[in-house]
Amino acid sequence: MTRSTTLALGTATAMALAAASGLVFSSWRFPTDALRSAFMPNDAVTLIVGLPAVLGGLWSARRGHWFGRWLLAGALLYGIYNAIAVVVGLALGVWSWPDLIVVILGGLTLVRSFGRVDVPPSAPGALRRVIAAILIGLGGLFLTRAVGLLLGALSGAAPLNAPELGVAVADLVSTPLWLIAGVALWRGRALGQTLGLAVFVQANLLFVGLLAVLIIQPVFTGEPFGVADFVVILAMGCVCFIPFGMLVRKAAGTGA
Repeated sequence: MTRSTTLALGTATAMALAAASGLVFSSWRFPTDALRSAFMPNDAVTLIVGLPAVLGGLWSARRGHWFGRWLLAGALLYGIYNAIAVVVGLALGVWSWPDLIVVILGGLTLVRSFGRVDVPPSAPGALRRVIAAILIGLGGLFLTRAVGLLLGALSGAAPLNAPELGVAVADLVSTPLWLIAGVALWRGRALGQTLGLAVFVQANLLFVGLLAVLIIQPVFTGEPFGVADFVVILAMGCVCFIPFGMLVRKAAGTGA
């Protein structure tokens, strides 16, 4: 077993522990209603979406499939994003230690993965530029939103509760990576073919995860299902889902 595999399995284990602790010990891990309603559904989705994506990507990557490396890296980025939101939302509390491990081990795994010199086959030129434009557009949009929310919170004009603050910080950390990856992918650089496509996988997983959270959330909160929110997020997600489907088809056709 390679060191990268060990790190990836450690990250998956930490993701599972963090999610399970949030569901089993919710009153301790999430002491307020706002934390429970925001993060408990996300913990459930981590077990349904995030963890299988990490393990599936690892299995595929070990079989030599380039798409598996994209999936694994994107799933790790997805897990790190959620972990950052929880760590900030819990104010580095004692129950955030599994999420801190996710950030550390997941980051180390990504560094080792992107440090390799071999480059996967790229998406076709037109599809590559579409994906790059999506990353640049969404990255800029979410980064602007995060900066605005944090500035509003710092000024006292628009205070954020703990979960909102966690998500805003997670966006502030991750979206610059989307912009860098999008520009590199647009220009056809090796970084774009590795980091860019991995970030695009992360974007798709985030939309899938958010849609799943909207479906599951009424179970934990007792609130009615938000049809309008679901339709809006689904429409936004299709901007990623359609090119992603084309990318998957391309990878399957080339044996990537």
